[in-house]
Amino acid sequence: SPYNYSIIICLSIFGFMCVVNHSITNSNSNPSNNKFLLGMTYGLGFFSCQLYWMFYSLYVIIDAGLMVSIISFTIFILYLSLYIGVFTLLYSRLYNSKHQIINSLFLFPSIWVFFEWLRGWLFTGFPWGDVSYTQTQTHIFKGIFAILGSYGVSWILLSIIGAIYIICFQRTKLHLQFAIIYLVGIFLVCSILQDKKYTTVYGAPITVALTQGNINHNIKWESDAFLEVYYSLIKKAKADIIMIPETAISSFSQFLPRGYLDSLSSIAKSKHSDLIIGIPIIINSKNDYINSALVLTNPTHPYYAKTHLVPFGEYIPFRKYLAPLYDVISLPMVGFSKWQGEQKPLIVANQKLSFNICYENGFNGELLDKIKDATLLVNLSDMVWYGNTIAQYQHLQISQARSLENQRYFIQDTNTGLTAIIDENGVIKSYIKPFTEDILTDVVYGMTGHTPYQYWGNYLVIIFSLMIICMSMLFNKILSLE
Repeated sequence: SPYNYSIIICLSIFGFMCVVNHSITNSNSNPSNNKFLLGMTYGLGFFSCQLYWMFYSLYVIIDAGLMVSIISFTIFILYLSLYIGVFTLLYSRLYNSKHQIINSLFLFPSIWVFFEWLRGWLFTGFPWGDVSYTQTQTHIFKGIFAILGSYGVSWILLSIIGAIYIICFQRTKLHLQFAIIYLVGIFLVCSILQDKKYTTVYGAPITVALTQGNINHNIKWESDAFLEVYYSLIKKAKADIIMIPETAISSFSQFLPRGYLDSLSSIAKSKHSDLIIGIPIIINSKNDYINSALVLTNPTHPYYAKTHLVPFGEYIPFRKYLAPLYDVISLPMVGFSKWQGEQKPLIVANQKLSFNICYENGFNGELLDKIKDATLLVNLSDMVWYGNTIAQYQHLQISQARSLENQRYFIQDTNTGLTAIIDENGVIKSYIKPFTEDILTDVVYGMTGHTPYQYWGNYLVIIFSLMIICMSMLFNKILSLE
């Protein structure tokens, strides 16, 4: 996103596969020579094009300074590129010139997806840039998301690219026939599964009103402008559930004008609406605080608290060493506490709402326990940190993947964009234009039932990928002994 030419990633990886395979087969002595650097080079382009908004955030929004922004972004992209570098090295070590079918159809996808998964887990994880997200609007993969999740879609897409590689370059008639049959088989299975339903409508349809305050980053944390903006929007909104985005109320309740939250609650109740707000909450006498989505109109004030925090954004890793740097760039609220323990869906308007906040949206495996019993999925975000870059569109694309995996409506409410409603088929039903102050009102349907992906999560794809890798290692070991 926002270009949505899903064929482009296929051409890119196909070209990369051609270069890597050619480099391996034309290495005179050691087929793994320089393969790490080859993968790193591709990784630098792969991640820089998709994630340039990290530099924009540091330099333009956070105002960290040019050198700090360049160095930080370079280190970040080099780190992500390591995964493709190690992928290329391992692939070249396990590559067997006599078994091109295995190399292209199974080994290449398995190693790539294993490192995609590892990148989304190691050092708290960074899952943006998974190739499956480019296919959220490719209708034929819709059923695969619900069965194997985003990593399964990545694996199958890469295997399809491998089959096309065999068809283009394999001169052995048997291999050519196998690749064609394999390709036809995949498309046939995907076609059969694409409209398979695992969930059904739960309860009566409800209306939701999503507010987008469009509070500028320059004033969000340094003024009380949000007070009037969200008061006015809530007053205008009319729906069963009214929402305001992540940290839209950017002050702790103790520092808000007396009676402000009560007045918001009273306005919502007068319309027979439930009101959900994004607000930081102090949780103990030590003044530890959490990033939350709170049901303000419920007398008990139940809330969801963010569990997967953004390193360097919401908490400071290696605080002892990095705290002075944060004093220089003056980032607000980098001391959030991670919520520990289980969190059930919140019951609002007779629906069970499973929340996640901003960055958590990318971690599909972590969300499963929260989602299984939910009827609606909700993400509250503040994308102001990334300005008018493609980050907001990529974030919405990830939400589409979560909708497809779980076959549920997905509600996304953000401060600056993109505020949207996605149906259970991953289709964007309605949205608000970025950088406008507005209210999105639409009807959503709760869904109940379990998709196959909800039963086995990412385990099936990752275990299968590891089996292919281990079998290749064993096979190569046996060959070396002969």
